[in-house]
Amino acid sequence: MRRKLIISGVIIFVAGAGWLVYTRLPAAPIAEPPGSQVNSGEVSGVTIETVASNLNVPWDLDVTQDGDIFFTQRPGMVKRIQGGELQGPAILELPRAESEGGTMGLALDPDFASNQYVYIYYTNAEQTNRVSRFRFNGDELVEEKILVDNIPGAAFHNGGRIEFGPNGMLYAGTGDARTPASAQDMESRAGKILRMTPDGSIPVDNPDPNSYVYSYGHRNVQGLTWDDDGQLHATEHGSKARDEINLIQPGANYGWPEVEGNADNSPSRAPVENYQDPIKSSGNITWAPSGAAFYTGEALPARWQDTLLFAGLRSQSLWRYNPASGRLERLLQDTYGRLRTVHQGPDEELYLLTNNGDGRGNPGENDDRILRISPQ
Repeated sequence: MRRKLIISGVIIFVAGAGWLVYTRLPAAPIAEPPGSQVNSGEVSGVTIETVASNLNVPWDLDVTQDGDIFFTQRPGMVKRIQGGELQGPAILELPRAESEGGTMGLALDPDFASNQYVYIYYTNAEQTNRVSRFRFNGDELVEEKILVDNIPGAAFHNGGRIEFGPNGMLYAGTGDARTPASAQDMESRAGKILRMTPDGSIPVDNPDPNSYVYSYGHRNVQGLTWDDDGQLHATEHGSKARDEINLIQPGANYGWPEVEGNADNSPSRAPVENYQDPIKSSGNITWAPSGAAFYTGEALPARWQDTLLFAGLRSQSLWRYNPASGRLERLLQDTYGRLRTVHQGPDEELYLLTNNGDGRGNPGENDDRILRISPQ
C-alpha cells in the first residue's frame, strides 16, 4: 500500500508581478553518504526480451492500445513498430542537431485511436527546442502544429521529456541549456517543467495563467511520471552526482543553480526555505536518471507494483524506488548498458530503451535496442 504524501505550503499570487512566492514544502529527510541508500533488486518472475535492435540512439517511445510502438531516434527520426515488426522508412524526419539535442520526447494523444495525434519534443534547425503536434495518416506524420517554441537549446541540458498527465494536460521537462541562471529566470523556458493543453494554449489553472511554467529551478529534467494519486514526479540530473527524484508542486522552486540535492547539504548563500527538497537524492553517487515510470499495473510481480522506476544512463541500471518504504533498488546493473527510457504500456508491461550508441557508451552487438519486461 502506498503512503500518501501530505503536503503543506503557502502560495501567494503577487498582483502585477506575474508570478508566485512559494514557501518551502516539507520533504522526507535525505541521507547523503555514498551508497548508503542502494540495495540489490530482485528481477525474478519476469522475462526480458528484445523487441527491436540495431537502432540509432532511440530516445523515447509510446505504445498504442493495439500494441504498436512509436519511437524517436535522436539523430532526427520517428519510426514505428507494427504487429511486432519494425517498419522500414521513418514516418518523420527532422533536423539533425548537435551533441545531445535532437529528436527526443514523444507522446501519443490520450485519444490517439480517434485523432491520431503524436506529440514530439525536438531541436529545430536554429538549435532551439520546441514541442509540436503531428497527425499520423497511416504512413507518415503530417500537419505539424507548433505548440511551444523557443525553448533554449544547447549541446547539453536540453531536457526533452514530454508526457500527458491524468488531467489531460501535456507536460514538458526542459534543461538549463548550459546557462544555470536561466532556471531561475521566469522569462526563460529553460530549466522548467512546462504545462500546456493539447492544442498548445496555456491552461487557466497554471500557477501563472499567462505562462507555461509549472515549476522552475531545474537543471535537466528527463523523467516525468504520475502515481495512482495523480501526483507528478520528475527525475533530474545533478551536476556532481546529487541526482534527484522530485515531487512536483505547481509554482514550486526546486533550487537550481543555488541548490542541488538536499538543500541543507548544498553550499549556498541563498535562503534554503525558498526551495523544495527532493524526496530522494543520490547523494555522492551518480544515477544519471532519465525516463521514469510509476508502475501502476498488476501484471508484474508484487515487488514492482506501486514503485517508481527510472532509467540510469551513466549508472547503466534500471532503478526501482518504493516511496512507501524509501527503499531504492538497483536492477540490471551493467546488463544492457546505458538506459534512456522506461515506459509502462497499456498491456501493463514495461519497455526499455538502451542508449549505448549515444557517444558516451560502448555499443555492443545489435545495439541500440527496445526491450520489453513481461511476466514470466
